[in-house]
Amino acid sequence: MENIKISKEKLIKIKDAVIFILLFLWMLMPLLQTVSGIQAIIDKWYFRLMKTTGGIGIGISILCIYYKIRNSDNKKEALKEVLPIFLFTLYMLWTLISCHNADRKKQAFNGNEYRKEGYFMYLNYAGYFLCAFLLENKKLRKMLLNTFVISSLFLIIVSRICIYSQIFRVIFGDVDIYNGVFKQFNHYGYYLMMSLICSLGLFITEKNKKLQIIYLIAYTIIGYATIKNNTFGCYLAICIFLILYIIYSLIKKIDRKKIGIAIAIFVILSCIITENNQNIAYKNLSEFGNDVKAIVCKIFNIETKDENIEQEFLEAGTYRMELWIKGIEFIAERPIIGYGPDNLKDHYLKERIDQDRPHNLLIYLACVSGIPGMIIYVIAVSIIVINGIIKLFKNNQSGKIFLIIVITYLISSMFGNSMYYTSPYFFIFLGSLMNCNLQKQEN
Repeated sequence: MENIKISKEKLIKIKDAVIFILLFLWMLMPLLQTVSGIQAIIDKWYFRLMKTTGGIGIGISILCIYYKIRNSDNKKEALKEVLPIFLFTLYMLWTLISCHNADRKKQAFNGNEYRKEGYFMYLNYAGYFLCAFLLENKKLRKMLLNTFVISSLFLIIVSRICIYSQIFRVIFGDVDIYNGVFKQFNHYGYYLMMSLICSLGLFITEKNKKLQIIYLIAYTIIGYATIKNNTFGCYLAICIFLILYIIYSLIKKIDRKKIGIAIAIFVILSCIITENNQNIAYKNLSEFGNDVKAIVCKIFNIETKDENIEQEFLEAGTYRMELWIKGIEFIAERPIIGYGPDNLKDHYLKERIDQDRPHNLLIYLACVSGIPGMIIYVIAVSIIVINGIIKLFKNNQSGKIFLIIVITYLISSMFGNSMYYTSPYFFIFLGSLMNCNLQKQEN
């Protein structure tokens, strides 16, 4: 019996080691992409890494879940614990039907050239989620978080140095301040937002005073880059999260000093960071206020002296309101099955809109997989998040960092689009949160 026990422990260690290496490489990817000499190698192995992680995550999870349920004394409880995984599986099956009914079937499976977010990429996302869920070693999970923050800091620093140093530009390539190594500044904004909240979570949960200072410095640097990046959806998500967390800290009477410091730093950064002699935060908040005014006047039919209120309503949120309205119209046309992944561009072009996404996760999911698919996905994510919130209010801190990153990302997803190089981070944090939800009180 002792030999069996040792062999099981060794298998768990091997499993954790393999998963850690795969996730560690992904966390390190933005850093590696800055180095000119190995960019060709990285480009060659980039999608291979994603497919490998996807395959290993799905394969190992099938075995682990099967043995978990088979060997459980309470099979009903064991099934309940992995319910989100079964719901995600149901979502994938439903979306498979959507792909087969898509106007562009090949694109539904492979994704378009730009986003590459077809059905096969969804399988890769599932692999990242499942790998993170299956990683049991707490120290390895924290190493991944630290690597994520370090990669973000490296990217920020290199992008600034390359402006002033030709030598650094040769070594690291032309890393853009606003885009980083990503194709568009909004995508870099999602990455910075997640790393900012990650550094904040590490600062809040760390007990070592010296490390607290290091994490707070990281938070300040990433906060600067996030505001400078000027992705307002991410900025708004961070503001909403900080408000929610200060309410939580006041209710539970914990972390009040730390979150107070974090909010003070973010407010100061918001006040001093400018672009073209204009305060970035003030400019965006002013435009946001005007957008809200236009929306309220339009919805409640409030009379206004502004003759262009109809156009301002459609232009709200950098034309997001128009994208949302058309997206809802698309849903009404195919409410059950949807259009399939990456199949909306043709429909937006028919409306003379040069976009391929509605910039809203819920609308996009309903467009892709129909309303039933969207509901299944939302229920699965909600179970994980709600369980995380319940455990947090019960003073179980084990999943706090993952919970706050997931919540912030979900808020931002109401104004943004997913991409093949940013979504894996979200699914890693979501899978880690689900793992922590099943753990007992942290020692």
